Amino acid sequence: MTRSVTLDARQRQALLDRYRKDRDPEVRFRAHILLLLGDGHTWATVCTLLFCSSRTIDRWVKRFHAEGVAGLAG
Repeated sequence: MTRSVTLDARQRQALLDRYRKDRDPEVRFRAHILLLLGDGHTWATVCTLLFCSSRTIDRWVKRFHAEGVAGLAG
């Protein structure tokens, strides 16, 4: 659980757009995870707030690092 997410302004805006406008609720959920982590919240806090597991967070953080914002769709 040591992977962190650092977002530049472009990535943050792209995630906010996905969070606010994407038709797929799962994509919005993934964007929400990354936005919270990017704002400095801990994995434990994100798990508590979004009722998800650390495995879920790990999966999407890894995908984000590998594929960027576009990786949230798959």
